[in-house]
Amino acid sequence: VRSTSEIPAWQWFILSAAGPLVLCARRLGADLWYDEVYTLHNFIAKPFWEIATDYSAPNNHVGYSLLMRLYVLVLEPFLPAHAIEAVLRFPSFCFAAGTLVLVFCVARRLAGLEAAVIATLMLGLSQMYLNFAVGLRGYGLSMLLAIWLCHLALTSSSARRGLRFGLIVFLGAGFA
Repeated sequence: VRSTSEIPAWQWFILSAAGPLVLCARRLGADLWYDEVYTLHNFIAKPFWEIATDYSAPNNHVGYSLLMRLYVLVLEPFLPAHAIEAVLRFPSFCFAAGTLVLVFCVARRLAGLEAAVIATLMLGLSQMYLNFAVGLRGYGLSMLLAIWLCHLALTSSSARRGLRFGLIVFLGAGFA
């Protein structure tokens, strides 16, 4: 039996994120909720300029809606009718997975491996995360951008200061 210090960090991440990611994946094919349908029809289905200038309802997470519009335009000819919910929610699933990776990295940097495992599990198994991380709304992207900003703030390097500043401004603008 190996001690915890002999197990690589990536294996600890897999152990802590596997359950939450399986639970999120189970939601991919579920019927769309009313607010997801509203977002799809009133924002994502509109032209880019209309998405960027319409904030008539909080359902329009502008950055997310613009990304999803591009995603839908590229995939539209290939969208299978029997799995449209899963295909539409897949980007949010990727954002959710990225969020867990960065939470693990930030917590590990700040407080060590045990804290990283606990933080990943606590976020990944929280009811709010499980309900909204994989929805057809901008919550998953917002979580990813927020933790990415934290990660960038912790990994400062004078050699990459300009790039880091640009990324922080870009990611901060993504919250609009």
